[in-house]
Amino acid sequence: MPKLILTDVDRTIAMETGKITDSSIFNAIQTMQEKGWIIGVNSDTSFNRLNYIKQKFGFNGPIICERGNAVYLGRRDLALYENYPVANQIAKIRLALIHLIQKFADDDITVTIVRKKEDFDTLNEVRTAAPQIIMFDIREYGFAFTLAFDYQGADPRIHPLFKKFVQAINSFLKRNDCENLIVETYDYADFIQIFDHKSLKGSVIPELLQYYQCQKTYMIGDSGFDNLRHPQVIQLGVGNAFPDYRPACQFISEKEFSQGFIDCLNWIETNHK
Repeated sequence: MPKLILTDVDRTIAMETGKITDSSIFNAIQTMQEKGWIIGVNSDTSFNRLNYIKQKFGFNGPIICERGNAVYLGRRDLALYENYPVANQIAKIRLALIHLIQKFADDDITVTIVRKKEDFDTLNEVRTAAPQIIMFDIREYGFAFTLAFDYQGADPRIHPLFKKFVQAINSFLKRNDCENLIVETYDYADFIQIFDHKSLKGSVIPELLQYYQCQKTYMIGDSGFDNLRHPQVIQLGVGNAFPDYRPACQFISEKEFSQGFIDCLNWIETNHK
């Protein structure tokens, strides 16, 4: 019977910057797959980036992208599921939303639109006195932004400029009858995401289990968004997992990032029945 493992990407198999903390992760993945395991990625991010990661790490399983809005069986032309209504909605408002964001540009605020994760990370590392809005324009089922600024250690969400920016986006979505799209902000983070309110990483689990003829699967992650909330999913966490994710896990490694992921693979191999 097929054996399926799903994993988050950022802060799980590698650091947010993409740095791999233990190069033996490649051998660990290959060894598990040689033993009959199917390992796929399940992330908020786009197909193109996840396809690159799949090839880089040598994963042999599915690509679940943009929080369950699309599932591909290894290639773009092999789609198990695509959320066409949300994709069409995002396509319709894309240019108008970009225009809205560019209206924030003035002598003190710059706006940069990037289409590569590496460019996003490079710009996002810099915290200058002047605010910079960075839009990661690569997704098909949502949007991602950073309002990069030196917040002096404070929670960005209480800063007047950050609040004004989020309010403007919410107003834009309401005016365009997109109230199903929600604006997500996070504790002590200047990262902003827009997703359909029904978007969940676990929403496609029934289809995956049926396709692969599996009785259960494993999910390795680091945050509450990685909790698939499905009775046939066993949750595991890396050592840097956030508090909101830990209660859902049957196993949490004491090691972080790549090393923690390897620990999770070893636990699965030992405990799988």
